[in-house]
Amino acid sequence: MFQCSEFPLFKDCFFKKLHFYDNKRAFKTTYALLLVVCLFTVWLNEVNAQNIAVDINYVTGKFDPAQHPDFIEIDKKYARTVESSKKMYLRKETYAQLQRMFDAAAKDKIILNVLSATRNFDYQKNIWENKWHAFKNQPNNTARSKKILEYSAMPGASRHHWGTDIDLVAMTNAYFEHGEGLKIYNWLQLHAAPYGFCQPYTAYRKTGYNEEKWHWSYLPLAKTFQSYTETHLKDSDFKGFLGSNTALELQIVKNYVSGVNLECQ
Repeated sequence: MFQCSEFPLFKDCFFKKLHFYDNKRAFKTTYALLLVVCLFTVWLNEVNAQNIAVDINYVTGKFDPAQHPDFIEIDKKYARTVESSKKMYLRKETYAQLQRMFDAAAKDKIILNVLSATRNFDYQKNIWENKWHAFKNQPNNTARSKKILEYSAMPGASRHHWGTDIDLVAMTNAYFEHGEGLKIYNWLQLHAAPYGFCQPYTAYRKTGYNEEKWHWSYLPLAKTFQSYTETHLKDSDFKGFLGSNTALELQIVKNYVSGVNLECQ
């Protein structure tokens, strides 16, 4: 069974808040209650994850989330910018925890909103090929792909295919380094873990995409999908989009699918 300590920052977040309490008894009571809630939620989602039907088409995004029975549309009140005029979807389990986290944030006067959620293969292909054309001045196709891979996954390799990952508030690291953005990021670092969310693309990783402070992943399910992808997806499987022939050289599965924050694996 998962333990709460497997979630990034879970152990730290409560101890960092110790100074907010005037006495240790209040802290211990709060800690115990939150620990029980966390353990139960994580255990329940682990059980559910074991029963999820997953195949290569699912993890590579070759389905329509609007038609998938395990997905639900995100209410517009949780999605106020960028794609708020479009319908966005998440797995039902992810969405339930997202709502709880957003509501908790609102009580602390932290306003979160979803910029992007599930993207299927065709959606990611559109992102990739737009950037492929934008970076046409790169010296060769490998360099072109590497430039795109700073922040965008190849179609078929994105965590956004899984219905577990969201982009929040602003898609620039600079926003989260001062003012309201820093306040939001600090809140997420302290509070996202008990709801099951982890930042997969942190700084100082050896491989993978650049740091993305806006990208959060629902770990109880994402771990299942990542494990399946690492086991079943091969670099030779990437086809059907411009630059797909660079996947073998760049070792997309090893360096990008697996190139995540260790606390999110």
